[in-house]
Amino acid sequence: MGKCIHCGQPAGWFRSRHAACETEHRNTVQELPQFIARSIADRREIEVVEPELQRMSESGFLKPAVREQLIQSGIALAVDQALDDEELTEEEENRISTWVNELATNHPALKSSEAVVRLVRAAIVRNLREGKPVTGRMSSEGLPFLFQKSEDLIWAFNHVDFYQNTTRTEYIGGSQGVSVRLTKGVYYRTGSFRGRPVKVDELKHQGTGMLAITTKHLYFWSPNKAFKVPFAKLISMETFEDGIRIQRDGTTTKPQIFKGIDGWFAANLISNLHQQ
Repeated sequence: MGKCIHCGQPAGWFRSRHAACETEHRNTVQELPQFIARSIADRREIEVVEPELQRMSESGFLKPAVREQLIQSGIALAVDQALDDEELTEEEENRISTWVNELATNHPALKSSEAVVRLVRAAIVRNLREGKPVTGRMSSEGLPFLFQKSEDLIWAFNHVDFYQNTTRTEYIGGSQGVSVRLTKGVYYRTGSFRGRPVKVDELKHQGTGMLAITTKHLYFWSPNKAFKVPFAKLISMETFEDGIRIQRDGTTTKPQIFKGIDGWFAANLISNLHQQ
């Protein structure tokens, strides 16, 4: 006789779960993230809500890994709601951060979750716009950059793909020549010519590495390429969901594209820092 995967009690022949246990489990999976987000929005203290969270976890037969995933989903939902108007207030940040700090005691992975990273980035942009300190949230220790003493690290992205427009020359209308038989055993080959040269622009992958944004520069490092771009040298920027495209001044400079980052966040940092 099989046992229920939820409560562990006999479930009957060829059965792995009770219908009632499965229903309770599914309901909890749907309700717990919404309960967390709603509690944060209603400014409820986590100490008051924690017993209810524990009751839901037990009645819904949540395994530790599932509970942690649902808690992360609840925090992510709360962050989404806070950023729904594209403006994170300090009160919203503090409210969510309090919950994160408390829950991280038993769920340490929560602090490095994607939702919490988005919360931190939104707070940095807000502080930058309001003229408040934006440094100190990320350490430069171990990074492959030599920052100036007069600048501070704001953020660093890893696994960033760097592309740049390059120009190559193609020849159009060329010929390799042909061999013409004159008599038996005698051949004459006409000459070849390369045709007219045409310049062709193409986007070429230059390397994958780390992109850092400081209070003064944009830095890029990869095993085969490293450079920095002063914000004062930028003349245009285009934003994508997963990257940015920048153009610095100079008649021979080519556009540079960084892919694999939060384009909105990077563009907001650079735009605001460029104006300072």
